[in-house]
Amino acid sequence: MKRAISVGTAAPLLILVLLLAPSLAFGAACPTIVISSFPSGPASGSCTIDDLTFSDLYVTASVSGGGTIGPLTITPVNSGGEVGFELTGSIDAGSVGSPSSADVTLQYGVASTSGTPIIEDATLQLVNTLNLQGGGIAISSVDENICLNTDTAPFPASCASEDSLSVSNSETPDTITFSPPVTELSASKDINAYAYGEGSFSTISAVEDSYSLSTVPEPASIALFGSGLLGLAGFARRRFFK
Repeated sequence: MKRAISVGTAAPLLILVLLLAPSLAFGAACPTIVISSFPSGPASGSCTIDDLTFSDLYVTASVSGGGTIGPLTITPVNSGGEVGFELTGSIDAGSVGSPSSADVTLQYGVASTSGTPIIEDATLQLVNTLNLQGGGIAISSVDENICLNTDTAPFPASCASEDSLSVSNSETPDTITFSPPVTELSASKDINAYAYGEGSFSTISAVEDSYSLSTVPEPASIALFGSGLLGLAGFARRRFFK
């Protein structure tokens, strides 16, 4: 039987404020967020990383058997053309004979800040995981659903255009390409550690979700490029008739 959990010693109201406060400044750069309690509803507001706006963070968690979940940290990622978040912490399942699991659901909306279709792909990776099977089984997995052309969270109950990503017991990333690129999407990922059998143990300590962005020329650059082409055309025409 799964149960909702709350970890840490701070009052629930204080922890909820810590979760919500950084997201209240619309258009501000996304901060690093530490979550020590798991509210059942979305945090309003939005923040930006590069040319992406992330909104309506929604986090829930549950455990069963000997599963445990420690405080989680969500850190913005913006490196090498990849934009997104890395979730770090401890999501653990340890078994002494009965099934054990720890499960975190993370949902949010993503949209191009400029309103142009620049999101080329999505990549999901178990950056750090360890599974010891002992006398049974141990599984760490992340399954992600992506609903295109909407940036609402929680994840829409009905989605006209949906894709998915999945990684399990491996740090090899899974990538899906959007052709053509999209302007907005909703993401929902289920992060799960499961163990069953004497001495079996599964732990997840880092998960990364990132997006590749295409480069959209600025209007001034386009105008300058067009002027250059016209100049070259005029120069070639003069040489031809000279």
